[in-house]
Amino acid sequence: MWHINWKSNGTWPNFAENKPTNNDKVKSVTKEWLNIFENKFGNINCRELKENHRHPEFGCKAIILEASELLEQVISKYL
Repeated sequence: MWHINWKSNGTWPNFAENKPTNNDKVKSVTKEWLNIFENKFGNINCRELKENHRHPEFGCKAIILEASELLEQVISKYL
């Protein structure tokens, strides 16, 4: 089973510190991830994503997995 592996050197990265909204690294990761996601899927709006990418049998599972993989790629650049 695929999983997100953020672990580096036996510890988890501390992107959030005390307040994620005050953390520039979290903001950068989020902004980059959303841009990459929107470029790949054409939108970040759930309604639009469901109309264009939802599988009739599996729902949004593929979108969620791809979003996770994209997020992992972005985070790995900041480790």
